[in-house]
This record gives sequence, structure tokens and C-alpha cells, in this order.
Amino acid sequence: MAKMEKIKNDSFYIVLKGIVYLLTILALLFFANFWMGSKEDWEEIVENEFYPALITRTIFLTTIGLFFLLISYLLAVFYKKKYHYFKETIILILFSLIVNLYIMLF
Repeated sequence: MAKMEKIKNDSFYIVLKGIVYLLTILALLFFANFWMGSKEDWEEIVENEFYPALITRTIFLTTIGLFFLLISYLLAVFYKKKYHYFKETIILILFSLIVNLYIMLF
């Protein structure tokens, strides 16, 4: 009976982690599109100040993503699971950078 309980808890943990990851991706995509300003100003920024804008936007999105990493960490602590914070932070930074490059160039 205890083994079934553990499997049920593990399954629920995986579902909750999936929901947190999905919400993180959706929030990053939303805020990447939300923080653009007018079309004319945006084209000027991309032409004249591409790298500072890219760095600033990546820091902004990473900060938003860190909130979701905190939720993921608290979920792992609650379920007493091993948490790979460094790996998830690197993935978050790379995803933020890729989303920003995509939004800025296309």
C-alpha cells in the first residue's frame, strides 16, 4: 500500500512540475511580446542598440523566470526531491536569450 502511495505522489509531483514549466514558458513568451513598445521605436532600437536591448531584455525575462524557478524549488522541497537548480537556471537563461533573439529579429 505504501508503494502505491509513493507512485501516486511521484506522479502528482511530475504533473505539478510540468504545469510549472508550462507556465514558465508561457509567461516568458507573453512578457517577451508585451515589452516591445511601438513598432517604429522598436525598429530603431533593433537597428541602433541591438546588444544593450538584448542584454536588458534577457535580464528582464530571466528575472521573471527566477520566480518560477523558486516555485519549482519549493515544490521539490515539499516533495523531498533532488533539485538541479544550476541546470534549470542555465536552461532558463538560454531559453530567455533564444526567445529574445527570435522576438527581436522576426
